[in-house]
Amino acid sequence: MSLSAPALGRPRAAAAWRSRVVDGALPLSLLLVGCAAAVLVATVALRVYALDRVGLNSDEAVYSGQAAALFGDSTLSQFFSLFRAHPLLLQLLVGALFQFVGVSDLSARLLVALGFGMGSVILTGLLAKELYGPRVGLVAAAILATMPYHVVVSRQVLVDVPMAFFVLLALLAVAKGSKTRSGAWLVVAWAATGAAVLSKETGVLILPALGLFFYWSGRWRYQSRRAMLLGFALFAMIVAPFVLTRLISPLNASSFVLWQFARPPNNDPDYFIRVLWEYASLPVLAASIAGAVLMARRRRVTDMLTLCWLGVFLLFFMSWPTKLFPYLMVVAPGIAICAAVGLEQVLKRLARTLPALKDPGAQATAFAAGVALLVLYLGSNSLSLVSSGHQVHSAPLDMKVEVQDFAGAREFSHWVRSNTSPDARFLTIGPSLGNILRFYGQRDSVALSVSPNPERRNPAYLPLPNPDLALRSSSVHYVVWDAYSAARSTFYSDRLSHYVAKYNGSVAHAVYVDDQGALQQGSVLPAGAEPRIVVYDVVGGDPLDNPGVNLAESEADDEVLARGPQPIGGDQSEPAVDQQVSFEPGNDQSERIDNIVVIIQQNHTFDSYFGTYPGANGFDEVNNFPLLPQSRERLSPILFNEVLARRMAPPPGDEQLSNSSAAARAAYNAGTMDGFLRAQANRGFPAELPVVYHNRATAGGLWSVADQFVLFDNYFSSTFGGSLTNLLYLVAGDPHGVAPGTKDALAKLATADFETVFDQLQDAGVSWKFYIGPIDEIEGEAVLGGDYLDPSIATPSPLYWAPILAMDRFWLNPALHENLAGQEQFYADASSGGLPSVSFVLPTLTDHPLTNTKVG
Repeated sequence: MSLSAPALGRPRAAAAWRSRVVDGALPLSLLLVGCAAAVLVATVALRVYALDRVGLNSDEAVYSGQAAALFGDSTLSQFFSLFRAHPLLLQLLVGALFQFVGVSDLSARLLVALGFGMGSVILTGLLAKELYGPRVGLVAAAILATMPYHVVVSRQVLVDVPMAFFVLLALLAVAKGSKTRSGAWLVVAWAATGAAVLSKETGVLILPALGLFFYWSGRWRYQSRRAMLLGFALFAMIVAPFVLTRLISPLNASSFVLWQFARPPNNDPDYFIRVLWEYASLPVLAASIAGAVLMARRRRVTDMLTLCWLGVFLLFFMSWPTKLFPYLMVVAPGIAICAAVGLEQVLKRLARTLPALKDPGAQATAFAAGVALLVLYLGSNSLSLVSSGHQVHSAPLDMKVEVQDFAGAREFSHWVRSNTSPDARFLTIGPSLGNILRFYGQRDSVALSVSPNPERRNPAYLPLPNPDLALRSSSVHYVVWDAYSAARSTFYSDRLSHYVAKYNGSVAHAVYVDDQGALQQGSVLPAGAEPRIVVYDVVGGDPLDNPGVNLAESEADDEVLARGPQPIGGDQSEPAVDQQVSFEPGNDQSERIDNIVVIIQQNHTFDSYFGTYPGANGFDEVNNFPLLPQSRERLSPILFNEVLARRMAPPPGDEQLSNSSAAARAAYNAGTMDGFLRAQANRGFPAELPVVYHNRATAGGLWSVADQFVLFDNYFSSTFGGSLTNLLYLVAGDPHGVAPGTKDALAKLATADFETVFDQLQDAGVSWKFYIGPIDEIEGEAVLGGDYLDPSIATPSPLYWAPILAMDRFWLNPALHENLAGQEQFYADASSGGLPSVSFVLPTLTDHPLTNTKVG
C-alpha cells in the first residue's frame, strides 16, 4: 500500500467534495482559494495583533539576548552566553535580523510569528491535504490558525516554534516521498530533520517517529539507499555545529545535561492534559480523540504516519519529568489534523442517521457551519488572549494552567536602565525576571531561588550563597519583588520580603495594575493597587545599627523561614567582627615624609601588575588557572609580551578585557575563584586575558615605584561592588548607605554631610588637593542645579570616580573648592615642588578597561 490516491480512496472523496459545492455556483478551486485566504488572514491577524502588548518573557529574553551576542553586541554579550542548553538556529536568524533593524523585541517576534507560526499553519494544511484530502487540509489549517495554544506560543521568540515548523516540513516531505517514491523528498526530509534538531534538541524525536513509520508501514523497502545516505550526510552536516560546540566545551555541555536529568519535576503528570483542555479547547480535544481512535482502528498508511508522529512525541513529553507550556507546539498540528479527521467522521455518522443530511449539499452546508462555529469559538478565545491575557469562553473546569506573563517587566527594566548605574545589582525571587532585566535594562541580578548545589540548578545561573552578607556589604543594591515569581514560590517571596524589612528597604519604583485594570508605574504604590513588580532600595550595613528594623519581628521571621525549604543562602550567622590591631611605633620616621600621593587606578588585580614581583604574595605556580569551573585542564599565566607576539587580542593590550560586575561575579563563582576564563569567554572576549600579567619590562614605571617605596601585597577591594562604593570607602571610609552608581545616589551625595578625608585634612590644617583628570567634564552649575539627577541625562563617570564632585559643599565652600584641580596642574605642581602634603590623583587614563595598559 502506498500513500498514493488509489490506496486512500481519494478519487471518491474528491468526487464527493465536488458534488457538495452547491449547484456548482462557485468553481471548486475558487472556493478553496477563498477559504484558504480567509484562514491565512486569520493566521496573520491573530499572530500580529497587539504583539508588543507585553514585553519578552524570560526565555524570549534569553534567546533574543543570545541572538544579539551572536553578532557581537558588546553589551548583551556580558549577560547572555552563547552556549547554554539549546542549539542556536533561531538565535542565528534573529541575530541576522537585528543587524538590519537593530535589537528589537517586536522584530524578533514578527520573525517567529510570520515565519514559523504562519508557516506551520500552511504546512499543516498541506500535510493534511496530502494525507486526507483538501477538505481535511483546509479544516486542519483553520483549527490550528485559531487554536489559542498555537496562537499564544507562536507569538513568542521560543525555539519550540521553529522546531515544530521543521518537523512538519520533514513529515510533509516523507508523505510526498512515500507517494511518489522520489529520493529527492527523502533528502528534503533529512535536511528538515537536521534543521529541527538545530532548533531544539528534542526535534531529534522525529527520527524514531519516522523510523517506526517506515517499519510499521513497510515503506523502508522502497527507499533509495543512495538518497538515504545522501540525506543522512546532509543531516549530519546541519547538526554538526551543535554537536561540535558540545565536544569543544564538554564540561559546560555535561553540566547542562546533568541539570536536565537531575532537576525535579516542575508540574504534575497530568499537566499537558490540562494544557490541552484549556488552550486547545474541549471540542477540538474531543474531535481529535475521535480522529485518533478512527486512525488506530483502520490503520491506513497515512494514519500510521500521523500516529507515529504523535505517539512518539506525546509519550516522551508525558514521561519526561520537566513539563513546560511550549513543549506541545510540535504536536499541536497533529492534534488539529486528528480533529479535522474526527469532524469529518462525525459528519459521516450523522449523515447515516439523520435523513436531512442525506443530501450531499446539506452535508457540505452542515459541515461548513460546524467548522465555522468552531473556528469562531477558537478565534474569539485567541483574540481575547492576545488582547487581555484572558479567554472569553473558559473551559468547563478551570485547570489552573500557568502561562508566563511578565506584564510590566519591560517597563520596570526601562526604568532601571534610565535611573540606575551600570554597576547596580539586583536581588530577585527567581532568575526569570533577571533575564528580562538583563535584556531590557542591561543590569545584572542574582536570585534567591537558585540552588548552590550544581546538580539542582541551571548552570547558566550563579547562586547567592549568603544574601545577608551581600546586603550588608552593599554588593546588592536593590531588591525586586514580582507577582509572577511570588505566585510560583511563596517561600522565597516571603524570604525576600524578610530581607526588605530587615534592611529597611524603601519603595524606589513600582509597576502595578490600577482599579481600572490598566498597567501603571511610579515611585509610589497606591493603596488598593495590584502590585506586579516592586523595586526596593536597601540601605545595607549591619541591621543592628538600623533603627527601622524590629529585631523581635526579624527573629520571628527567621523561625518561619527555618520551617520552609532548606535555604540556599548558606550560613546566615553574624560575620565575625574584625579584631582591632594596634601597632607600637619603633623608630618614628614620619618627619621624613613630605608628600603623600594617592593615584587612583581601577579594575586590575595585584597579580596582574605585581604577581611576579620578588618577595610579593603573588603567584609562582604554573598551570594554576582552570579553563572552566571544576575543570582539570589548567592554563599557565601569560606574559604580556607573549600576548603581543601571539596577536591574541588586536589591537595589543587588554582593550577586550571585560570589566563588568557580571564578569567579576562569574569569575568569583560563589567563592570557588575558578570562573575567570569562562566569564570572559561567555562574554565574547579572549578567554586568556584574565591571566595575562606584567613584569618589570612591561610595567617598569609601577615596579620602579614599588622599588622605592612600600608595596602592599595583600590589598583587596573594600567591597565587591562598583566604582562609587569603593571610592567612597577610599575617601570617606564607608559608603554611608549610598547605593552604587544610581541617580538616587547622586541625590544623596548632593546633600551629604558625612566626613571625608579631605574634611579631616582641612580641619587639621594639612594642605591637600584632589587632581581630577576629567574634571572639565563636570559643570558645577549642573551639579548644584540638580541637572545630573534628570534620568534623561547620562551621568558623567567622574561623579562616580570622584564622588566629592557630586557633593554640593565642595562647590559652595571656597575653602574646599579651591583644592580641586585638573591633571595638568598636578604635573605643574610636581615639577615645581609645589605639591601639597596630601595629593589624590584621578588620571584621565586609569587603566580602566577598555584602556590600553601601555598608554595608562
